[in-house]
Amino acid sequence: MIKYAVIDIGSNSIKMSLATIVKGGYTIDRLYKKPLRLLQPGGAKIHATEIEQLLSIMLYFQQEIQIYKCAYKAMATSALRDAVNQLDVIKQIKKHTGLQIEVIGGDQEAFLVRQAHQYLFDMQMGRHIIFDIGGGSMECIEVKEGRSVFQNSLTLGALRIKKMFPGETCKRKVIEEVRVTIQQQLKMQKIPQSLGKARIYISGGNPSAVSKISLLHHQLHYQDLHKQDIYLQELYQTMLDIRKYSPEKISKRYAIKPHRSDLAVPTAVLICAILDYVEADYYTLARTGIREGEIITKMKAISKP
Repeated sequence: MIKYAVIDIGSNSIKMSLATIVKGGYTIDRLYKKPLRLLQPGGAKIHATEIEQLLSIMLYFQQEIQIYKCAYKAMATSALRDAVNQLDVIKQIKKHTGLQIEVIGGDQEAFLVRQAHQYLFDMQMGRHIIFDIGGGSMECIEVKEGRSVFQNSLTLGALRIKKMFPGETCKRKVIEEVRVTIQQQLKMQKIPQSLGKARIYISGGNPSAVSKISLLHHQLHYQDLHKQDIYLQELYQTMLDIRKYSPEKISKRYAIKPHRSDLAVPTAVLICAILDYVEADYYTLARTGIREGEIITKMKAISKP
């Protein structure tokens, strides 16, 4: 048995999972989520205000790791990966907290996403296409008969889609233009299509929020968001209805956290564009990601004979 902490420094939030890992399984003992928008409009530089907040969060995490007395891995994704001051930020975190940050590439991110999904879902038969949507990037993985046959990382995160909309409200004409732009990028990157023959999975904090909004908007009852099937037609209608709402109204009406509410419409537009492109009527929400993928990778390593 080992205790293990995994930190995910994302574009829109910082998260840490404290886990107990045994041969063949693991449990999440505690989960920490701290909203912080590292990816800001107008450039790839992480500014002093965000760095200060990041240092405060990482110091808190470091103290929790000491109390938990465990090994750790701290990973940073798109925001830090693309930041021009990446090295300076990493040095400051190391100096103030002692934590060493590993900036992972899109391929490693996709690998961890696949590990997490294949642990939760049986993908030994048929085709499965996974879209993990973050704030700054989106990872796409195709699994066929249990094996990865395609993976790619695209700069199509929710925050980047938000930048495509000029104002607070999203006009239908602009939504259509954004949809076309997204699908052009999907086609350029040769993202595989379902054509009605593959199961589609979508994961990420913003997709979870949007899925919750769609279910509540249509008064559909659910016990757990994880593994819920969300239908394109319902999501599209939800998106058209809430596009006129302020982030504050979305947050209050659907009990969505403020750092997710202003990304609800851009995320819904992105998901609708994906489903339309791959020719799928619905997706299965997977509440998992790279932290779980890293924990599962560690679990497999200690389970080897």
